[in-house]
Amino acid sequence: MNIWGQKMTTEHDLYPWPYSYPKEPVALGAEIVGTGRTFGDFLAWAYSEVLDSQKRGILAEYLVMTALGLNLPYLSGDFYDLRHPDGFGIQVKASSAAQRWENKKVHRISFGTRATSRSELVDEELGLVTLTAEKRRWGAAWVFAVHLPSADDNPDTVRRELLDAGTWHFWVGSPDDLTTKSVPLLTVIANLGTGVTHEGLKAAVDRVVHGPSPVPDTEWKAKPKLVHWLEEERMHLVPEGALEAVHRTLSELTDLYGPSLQTAFVPGEVRFWLVRSRKIRISLEAREDLKSGKARLFRWTTTQRGQSPDRDAGEPVAWDDLSAAAVAALRQSPAVRAGVHDRQGPDGSQ
Repeated sequence: MNIWGQKMTTEHDLYPWPYSYPKEPVALGAEIVGTGRTFGDFLAWAYSEVLDSQKRGILAEYLVMTALGLNLPYLSGDFYDLRHPDGFGIQVKASSAAQRWENKKVHRISFGTRATSRSELVDEELGLVTLTAEKRRWGAAWVFAVHLPSADDNPDTVRRELLDAGTWHFWVGSPDDLTTKSVPLLTVIANLGTGVTHEGLKAAVDRVVHGPSPVPDTEWKAKPKLVHWLEEERMHLVPEGALEAVHRTLSELTDLYGPSLQTAFVPGEVRFWLVRSRKIRISLEAREDLKSGKARLFRWTTTQRGQSPDRDAGEPVAWDDLSAAAVAALRQSPAVRAGVHDRQGPDGSQ
């Protein structure tokens, strides 16, 4: 048993060379000699801005550690965020739609997933270190942590809520088959399903590492569906009124055109079209639009280089009018006007 009370095979498993870690936590009341202040004062001064991305990430690692029932040191500079006593590494990726700065658009959550090299000790006596030639996504389990503020995204409110484990949501998966340098939250939800709470995190990690895992083997290639998109948008504090308007719009279009209707979901946008028709884009990106109860509708025109958004056609549309505006925009396509996409009945009649 090591000095922090966790069973490990060797101390090297917890304290990877060449880094040196404290043998025990520093007491909060430890005096900083000559200042009249304590170590706890220093921590309050240095870490109170939990909205900062780096400090929020450290907090997320701490929340994951506590959910697993562990008591481990913070491994700064290691290629794992947490080293589990059972002998596997865990990576923690954290983000939130609430940021320290004001933005005209909704801040979209994305996680870095770049493969990296790691240091290896090649001569313990001489202290020589080299980087592995192989780049990998290290760790048996990756935890994607998202803080979901209340409807009030005031920074002071968010700072308080960050310290409530109940306001965090977690997705756990394996880094196997990841090939991109980053993944948006929408991709995480589409491939890993509904997230878990702090209380359910330990069981989720155990399932991924030890199995049998209920996580579908999607190879991180599953395409988002409406249900995934709605969950992702809620994590970005998009108002329910906007989401209900989009849902209502797609339902009406499906009633009109059935399987001829094609859809695609990306962060902040829904795209829909028919064969040989213009693509229409509903955007929930502009914060001012959302505050005033509006979405933004764009028509897509065909150019020699493919599909491109017609910026002149973009206009804010009230949520209550979104269905009618979307249907009208789609009907402007020559193919639709010609009746090519009129929905057919069971006997083939129109």
